[in-house]
Amino acid sequence: MAKRLLPWLPWLLAEATLGWLEAQFWPAGGLWLLLIWTVVLLLYRTALAPTSRRSVRLVGDVVFAGLCLLAVFEGGWYLLPTVVAFAACDAAGLTLELPSLPDDAAGHEVGAAITAMLLGWAGLAIAVSGPIYSTATSRVSANGVVTTSGPELGLLQTGLSAPTAGLLVATAVLFGLVMIAALLHVRTDGADAWRVLVAVTALLVVLVVLGLSTLGFWLVPGGAFALAAVQAGRRV
Repeated sequence: MAKRLLPWLPWLLAEATLGWLEAQFWPAGGLWLLLIWTVVLLLYRTALAPTSRRSVRLVGDVVFAGLCLLAVFEGGWYLLPTVVAFAACDAAGLTLELPSLPDDAAGHEVGAAITAMLLGWAGLAIAVSGPIYSTATSRVSANGVVTTSGPELGLLQTGLSAPTAGLLVATAVLFGLVMIAALLHVRTDGADAWRVLVAVTALLVVLVVLGLSTLGFWLVPGGAFALAAVQAGRRV
């Protein structure tokens, strides 16, 4: 059990560090640092995954540590503890083994539901952190030229009202329920779980349509994969 859990620790350390970075640099690029570095880490570990030789994996860890040192102005230094944790796992021969989904309707349903949840949460993070509102100030110079300027503000900067915060939390919970309902449907093969998946997806679609002019645009990919999970679930 410990060997299965230990390879997850570097990832938890990485996401905790990147979350701290987002809090430090927010709103000037904190979210993008988190997303970009997460993708870079995925590429780095995916490139080393086919290699079984420890020496080659450790060399890859050293090379990536060097890249993190070069990316000091992009927060690369903060990922050095994560690289050390990855190197320790590689030296001990510990690898992260993800369960493979079956290549059938059940696997497609779960895969689409997991993708819907991840894309939905990412869309919410981008919508909340990214600039949505802007304030403008006009100034008339001595020669009569009018100049307009103003900063772009994100939703968190302008302040979240209680109804808005509740709606965002409810949307995040609904995306999580999509995955849970799909897993229950596949494991129990029960019609009730599929009906729950349909009901949750219908609520998400309504929220996406109603919010297309504001936050709903970022939730379209997650909603589309939730619909794909419902369609795949009909054949299970």
